[in-house]
Amino acid sequence: MRINKKLRCIVLLALASGIAFGVSAQDSVKNKQKDIPDYQLGTFYVYGDRYKNKSALGGKLEKEIKYIPASVNIVTNKEIKKTASDNLAEALKYETGITGDWKSNSTVGYFANIRGETLDNSNFLTDGMKTFGYVGQQVMSENVYGLEKAEILRGPSSTFNGAGSVSGVINMELKAPKDENFSEVEVKFGSNKQKVLNFDTNTTDGDKSIRLVGSFEKKDLFTNNSDITRTYIAPSVKKKIGDKTDVTVKVFYQKDHVNGSALQPMEKLKSHAHFEKYSDKTLFGGKGWQNQDVKQVGLNVSFNHKFDNMWSFHQKGFIRDIKNFSKDIMAPSVFPINNDEMRLMPRVNDYKGRSYGLDQYIKRHEENGKNSRDTFVGLDWHYENVDWKQKQNFMTRKLSDLEKPAINEIENALKNGQLMSGNYWGREWGLYASHNEKRGKWNFSGGMRRALFVSSDDNLKEIYATTGQLGVVYELTDEVLPYAHWNNSFKPVYFLDKDKNILPPTTGREFEIGLRYLPKNSNVKASIAIYDLRKQNVPDPVNKILPNGWAIPDYYRSIGEVASKGVDVSWENKYGDVKVKANYSYLDSKVTKSATADEVGKPSANSPRQSLSLRAEKTFGDITAGVGIHYIGERNQFNRQNHNSTKLGGVTVFDAYVSKENKNSSLSLAVKNILNKKYYTSVFDDCGFVGSERTFVLSYDYRI
Repeated sequence: MRINKKLRCIVLLALASGIAFGVSAQDSVKNKQKDIPDYQLGTFYVYGDRYKNKSALGGKLEKEIKYIPASVNIVTNKEIKKTASDNLAEALKYETGITGDWKSNSTVGYFANIRGETLDNSNFLTDGMKTFGYVGQQVMSENVYGLEKAEILRGPSSTFNGAGSVSGVINMELKAPKDENFSEVEVKFGSNKQKVLNFDTNTTDGDKSIRLVGSFEKKDLFTNNSDITRTYIAPSVKKKIGDKTDVTVKVFYQKDHVNGSALQPMEKLKSHAHFEKYSDKTLFGGKGWQNQDVKQVGLNVSFNHKFDNMWSFHQKGFIRDIKNFSKDIMAPSVFPINNDEMRLMPRVNDYKGRSYGLDQYIKRHEENGKNSRDTFVGLDWHYENVDWKQKQNFMTRKLSDLEKPAINEIENALKNGQLMSGNYWGREWGLYASHNEKRGKWNFSGGMRRALFVSSDDNLKEIYATTGQLGVVYELTDEVLPYAHWNNSFKPVYFLDKDKNILPPTTGREFEIGLRYLPKNSNVKASIAIYDLRKQNVPDPVNKILPNGWAIPDYYRSIGEVASKGVDVSWENKYGDVKVKANYSYLDSKVTKSATADEVGKPSANSPRQSLSLRAEKTFGDITAGVGIHYIGERNQFNRQNHNSTKLGGVTVFDAYVSKENKNSSLSLAVKNILNKKYYTSVFDDCGFVGSERTFVLSYDYRI
């Protein structure tokens, strides 16, 4: 493997810094002869005064909100608690232009769509760093009670974040120790026999703070005789060394156990051969065989040292370990069936993943009156390794016997089943630099990254990629601030062409202009963003037809392109005792190039042309009541199996909550999907993924 001289020098410089965290992690990797990619959330920019007047999204350069040239939203833990959100889908559903909720009332995973593109593992971050990227399809999310906030960046992010999707990232910031003493206990009861116990306690003695967060939850899932139990424990400690140095260590352990089916809730469409012939909540094979266990252990460390008023050093790293073992039964509708029988596919899945990451940079800060500049240079590294095994086979059952116990029958079928397995590792290094300057009414930002990506795939050669970003904010007045932004991205792909050569990386770029209105002595916060987002070198399959009529990819062509153009509008204000927040998104996302001629011009999957959210909240003394409206417009789904397009109608969902605050406690009731609106978040073949049903959540918390 050849590494260019600059990258080699910076790697040696980082190793010579003597930071044991990175050295020990790399030694562990060598001992196990495994390796994988790197990523990190860089200088991202936030608008919206919903968290603080400043933000260091992802742990990089902290900037005042109004000087930020990019579309970012922040959802704090207070907002998550107010809406009784149990997962990321619920916590983010009122944010501009975000759709996706494939797991319904499950808490195990989350799939999101931003600006016409579905996010994958490489776009979910914890404390500003990617944990898993390209290998494995398990999108795991930490318990939302353990989050300080969730942040959404729209648009490409490779300049500081490494290889990843073109449309954006979601960062989950874990709760960290604070310089105050407090404790909280929360009890929740809700629909689907939900029972939750949360606690959060923090203690400090001046230079050292310790925090312990925990959550225990159990509730029923969509499928009959299925429930999930979650345990989450997260201790953390922060130590100040003098007035120039601080170290923070966060650890978390999370275990999810599912009795029954953990598969995405699905309903048969009218085109399904067995429509209305058996319940969509049927637990195939009955109780006793299907289950899932997911264990996650994480360690996040940050170190900050200030040499003087100008120079400082910052470092953070993580270790993550995930084990996911499941036994499930699928009912694929694409295989031949008759009116009285159906073909089931029992599977045993064993997924193990481990990843490490390290990021460090040196920052130089200067001030001269109202002018200032910040420059930093850094190096990041990421490695991940995934082992997976899957064994599956087919069995046939009568429709009348679908829920009858079938453990012996299933085990016998699997003895002669197909065994698939694999081991993937990937590694990425990134050398980056950024400069931010305020000069008069102009605020400039720019950055560049040179990355090297390698992996265990024999067909995937070393990939060097250079990405960059530019942004500017102009203070037209103290209240009106227009901005412009450009960014790009790259992401390696693992598909082969007809000559068995690896396809080139998928690339993306975005131009965005916007206007922010922040009047003084007012509660108004308004913004508008207009963007043009392009994703090139999209892998597009060339299918072959099997004897049973099912089409599967034979090879791929890298000729695709998806173009997404749109407008995002946000408005917040307070009218007396009433707070109002509204978001509107218009999106025109469509396929512009494809190996399949009839796919060109079709809308991107699960990308509504219009979406709208509105929340209003009124205070009556110590009582607060709120209502929310969430609208998702029509969406198209393109089925590659039969080349048909399925249109999902628009849907409007209503939520409400009310709470009563006392001195040290509060009692609240939240109702989600009040009208119990039935809708699908997506479709696959002849089935639809079911959106969350109506749920009630009663919460009581006590604080000291």
